[in-house]
Amino acid sequence: VFCGGGSCFSTPCFTSGGGVLVMATLKGALVAVDTVTGERIWVFHCPKPVFSTPAVLPNAVCGGRGNTEAVAVGCVDGLVYVLESESGLLMHTLTTDGPIFSSCTCVATCTSSDDTSPDDYCSSTVPFLFTGSHDAHVYCWNRNWELLWKAKLDSQVYSTPFLYRRRLQDDTINHQPQQTQTQSTCTKLTKLTTRFSISDATEPSTISFWTCLCVCSTSGTLYLLDPATGRQCGSHKLPGDVFSSPVVLD
Repeated sequence: VFCGGGSCFSTPCFTSGGGVLVMATLKGALVAVDTVTGERIWVFHCPKPVFSTPAVLPNAVCGGRGNTEAVAVGCVDGLVYVLESESGLLMHTLTTDGPIFSSCTCVATCTSSDDTSPDDYCSSTVPFLFTGSHDAHVYCWNRNWELLWKAKLDSQVYSTPFLYRRRLQDDTINHQPQQTQTQSTCTKLTKLTTRFSISDATEPSTISFWTCLCVCSTSGTLYLLDPATGRQCGSHKLPGDVFSSPVVLD
């Protein structure tokens, strides 16, 4: 498949149905390919190279208007391009103050087992999309594409932010003699509380989550950020530079 010129530095991604592969090139082309036939479905040209891996955004349009799935990718020109995954049409551009090599991270949308209304996820205060920039900031936008916050780190951000949630059962939270510093300082996203059945219990148990955004700077500092505010919850200085992305193993 001809990808519009330029080599592919980043990892291709699949849309939610798995039938479309989206890839980016160093010539700035975003190409969607049918995984069965290998035919190109659409091509979008960014003005500068793309090192970022495309990210699929479920329910990217609030209120059920039109196509709700999108693809977001950062470009060396400092913009995040948000495209309709089906057509490749440009929906939005999101601005940072430096070149982007980091890939985007998206907050998972609610599911049928989630007690939260889909409208709550469209609230202007709920984070949706994160990325890092070479201006030494991490950026966060809501689902209305408004900038919620940007957090200053000690150097450029090349890696991809990693969003993780840790389950804390209500009775465990209430009876803990001490919480860790990260648990006490990171905001609990109470809107993201879900109910599920435990195999050895007869009644559903309410599970709460404390949520953190893990990201590294190129100078080797690992940060934990509150995804709702960008406030720093903790950090750890590593002995060397970091260009790889963190992954939390819980």
